[in-house]
Parts: sequence; C-alpha cells; structure tokens
Amino acid sequence: MSAKIGILNELSNILTQKEKTDEGVLVFSKQFKIGRLLKPFSEVKKQGFSLMSILVALILCRLGGLSVYAAQKTGNLQMDDNTIYRLMNNQLIDWKSILLSFAKQFLKCVSSKGEVDAKAVRCFVIDDTDIEKCGKTFEGLSKIYSHKEHRSLFGFKLLLLCFWDGKSLIPCGLSLHREHKNYEYGLTKKQQERQFTKKRNGEGYFQERYDELDEEKPGVAIKMLKRCVKRGILGSYVLMDSWFVNDFMLKEIRNICKGMLHVVGMCKMDKRKFEVNGKERNSQTIIQMNENDSSKVRSSNKYKSRYFVVMANYKGMPVKLFYIKYKKAKSWTLLLTTDLSLSFVKAMELYQIRWSIEVLYYVKYIIM
Repeated sequence: MSAKIGILNELSNILTQKEKTDEGVLVFSKQFKIGRLLKPFSEVKKQGFSLMSILVALILCRLGGLSVYAAQKTGNLQMDDNTIYRLMNNQLIDWKSILLSFAKQFLKCVSSKGEVDAKAVRCFVIDDTDIEKCGKTFEGLSKIYSHKEHRSLFGFKLLLLCFWDGKSLIPCGLSLHREHKNYEYGLTKKQQERQFTKKRNGEGYFQERYDELDEEKPGVAIKMLKRCVKRGILGSYVLMDSWFVNDFMLKEIRNICKGMLHVVGMCKMDKRKFEVNGKERNSQTIIQMNENDSSKVRSSNKYKSRYFVVMANYKGMPVKLFYIKYKKAKSWTLLLTTDLSLSFVKAMELYQIRWSIEVLYYVKYIIM
C-alpha cells in the first residue's frame, strides 16, 4: 500500500457510485462469510431484520457518505433508522471481537489466494488520531489536543491497532479515549450537565468500552496486542511513533510470547538516558560525542541522510539507536529498535510501513 495519499482519489470516485459500491459490498459479504462471523451474536437479534442485513446496510450507508438518518430519508436505506440505532447501542454485542474476526477472515482470504509473499515481514502498527465532534452532548466527549491542527477541539482520541501482512494494512483493534480528566475533561459545568448520560448495570461489552475512555492508551494498546496474538494474528515487529516509545511499552511488548515481537519506533530527543559503555547519557550528549567522528558517521544515498549507530541499554533492555540527520535538516532524529540485528536501511524500511496507517485515516475521512 502506498503512503502517498493523493493516489486514493480513485477510491473516492468509486465510493460515490452507488452501483459499484453496492456490488463491492455484496461480494465482500460473501467472501468474508459474514453470516458465519456473526453467528456467535445471533441470539442478540431474533426478530425482524437479521444482524447481517443490518450490518451490510450500515456499511453501505457509510460508504455512500450518508448518515443513517439521511440514508433512510432518501430511500437508500430500506429499513427504519431506529433498527440500526438499536443495534449500535446494544450492550450485548462485542464489536471488538467482530472487528478482530473480520481481520482474521481477511488474512485468511488473502492467504488462500496466494496474494501475499510468505517471506514478507509482518508487523503491527500502533497509532492514534483525532475524532472531532461538532456537538458537546456526546457521552464521554472531552476537549482533546490535536497535534495535527495544533489546537484544542472537542471529540475523542481514536487508538488504532493495525496488522501489516506484507501488502495490506488491516485494522484489528480500536478504542476511544478522552483527555483533561483532572480538569473536568475541558468542559464547563453547563456543558457537563447537558452531556448525555445513561444508567447501566456496570457489566457487558459497553461498560468495558466506556471504562477505556479514561484508561492510558499504552495500556490499552498492549491489551489489543495480546488479544491479537491470542487469536492467532502473529507478527515480528510493532511500529509506532515517538509518543508510544517508552520503557513501559518496550518491556510489555518484549514480554509477549517470550520476546516474539520487537519494537521499531521514533524516540523523543528528551532527557531520557541510555546506558552506553557503562555510563548513562542523554541523546544530546551522545550526539556531541559522535557527530564529528568520521569513522562512525555514515551516509545513506537512499534516504539522503547521515547517521551513526549506538548500541545501548534502556531501563535494562538492550536497544539499537540510529541517530539520523536528513539532508537540509538542522537537527538529528532518533530511531530506536529492540532488534539488535537490524541494519539502518532495514530499520528505515520497516518504519516506513507505519505511514500506511495515514492512508487508512484518509479512507476514514472519505466515508465520514
């Protein structure tokens, strides 16, 4: 999958053509055997439209760029909109399990057709993005800081875990989070009073999703990874940006299946210290000691950069540090990996896979 978002304009054109969209979703429902995937939840919907019919209708609405209400009013939805709303609000449905089942079925379909190189590197990608909301009465909504917009806005942070099979990036875990917990979630007293609330029994899948709103994203990301591995989705690396690269994430990831997964991620150039040759040093000190040493600094024509490599220990874990200075850049950046066998080029190739998730975000904006 190309990380160049501009080439996806063709996808937008397809999604605006109802006939092509409908045909594609129907083919998708057959290949993915949706009926079988939803069988564990058949008891939830015994009367009226089947669970599969409602789910396919919902997919068609969103791919057509219509809200459920708009689709029902324009005749594109041949069922009452409340039928879909009731399903979406049903506390007995484990949407996480459904998403993970779809991911497994996708990988199975691709594998059966031989469309993926068996020797390709498989890895997970962890990232988050903004879900902005216009209204302020959504349950669980808070003020969040958008690093993309460089401003605060109302909405949620969407944490996403995806799996790269060597050719495609498929979502296999997600959660919503809010911020500013210690500051009333950034809401005024009046806004809090107007926000939707509902009494629940404190059990069920909805309660789990609601509780995650206030959980730390790194902890939830680790739970997602463990769930994927338990369901048989296996990889070799976890790719993530600097926000997620910390000692907690590194230790927890390396403990999954006795070190099956390695980390490749950008690391902040902050005050954190690495043990190098028995002495603890921060990145600024490490750079000062190596940047003018011609025997250590190398050039990469492929990535138009200069770099040097440092073997170190971080909080008791062996790591390999690639300090990189791109052409025309004024400062160095740091790429960290727990796989000590990786070369600079291989580490860069792996980390570039992470940018595929930006394409996934672009598709999200097309259909929202």
